[in-house]
Amino acid sequence: MACWFGPSQINTKSLDAYWEITKKIKSGELVTEQDWETLLASDGYRLYIKNNGIDVSTVNIFKEKLTAACLLEENDSLSALYKKDRWVQQLARTISLQSETTEHVDKLQTMSYLDSMKVLAYKYLPVRLIQFEYQDPTIYFLVFDYDGSANIDGIFMNPLLSFDLDQPKIGAFAAHELHHFIMDQYSKNQHQSHIDSTDRGAIWAIKNVANEGIANMVDKKYVLSEASNYQDKEWYLEKLKVAPKSVEEINSSLEKLSSFADSKLYGAGYWQGVILGNGHFPGYFMACAIEDAGFHEELKQTVDNPFQFFFLYNKAARSAGNKYPVFSDQAISLLRDFEKKYFVK
Repeated sequence: MACWFGPSQINTKSLDAYWEITKKIKSGELVTEQDWETLLASDGYRLYIKNNGIDVSTVNIFKEKLTAACLLEENDSLSALYKKDRWVQQLARTISLQSETTEHVDKLQTMSYLDSMKVLAYKYLPVRLIQFEYQDPTIYFLVFDYDGSANIDGIFMNPLLSFDLDQPKIGAFAAHELHHFIMDQYSKNQHQSHIDSTDRGAIWAIKNVANEGIANMVDKKYVLSEASNYQDKEWYLEKLKVAPKSVEEINSSLEKLSSFADSKLYGAGYWQGVILGNGHFPGYFMACAIEDAGFHEELKQTVDNPFQFFFLYNKAARSAGNKYPVFSDQAISLLRDFEKKYFVK
């Protein structure tokens, strides 16, 4: 079993502060800057904003959207104005389901939530990572956007998203984030090689595609199932349809980079436009191809080597005829060079 130490905990202080703010707004009380500062200084919000690079202007937009969401029911003009505003509608739905989401989070605190997450996350981790010693994650519940994330500071969950996605399988989406958390904890203790400036964008993209692709195998069969109440399910499925095109663009970009054809390929900005959804969609597409080819064990054993993810995919794609786009010999050669330079065993 894993060498967990320290008490894993669910932290709802940010969520509690959020409900205090919404209560004030809905009652017509003046919400002061000190009120907002108290909310945003709570650990969940503070760490979420810091680790996701959320700037002041986005935080101010959040305040505006939350205020609007609290007043929609009482204000027809606001309701019409924000009818198609996805962020406001999600915040409004969270407010309308306060009792349900609160009950859900309370229930999670009385059960072995982390154990449920570990069972799912461990299916895509080798024994050496499962037995690696690291601090238990704190699971912070807060409302910002309809998403979750993880980093070395913990796991960050939207209560509405958790409520929606725990319907088909308790802890499935959180297990996706636990997978990221474990990988972050493991990698921070590994020696990191210097990355040449010409390679940084591509290395960032390669890691994202592999990390998100494998983590998506933990939860997406539940998240995208008929039993799931995931509000972005149709959007996600539509994006997956263009994942093969994203794989082809990654291949083309690697070929160009290997020829030093264009300096714009050096930075992450270029690659953000290539790896659809920060790697989620091409990564999941590639991981599914790997699994379909029967390479689950190889995928699990090389989870910490993003280059092997690409090699495994190409092996799977070539064995499947014309079902999947393949990476060219030129692109694979560059990936092998990167592996020699940057993967530290």
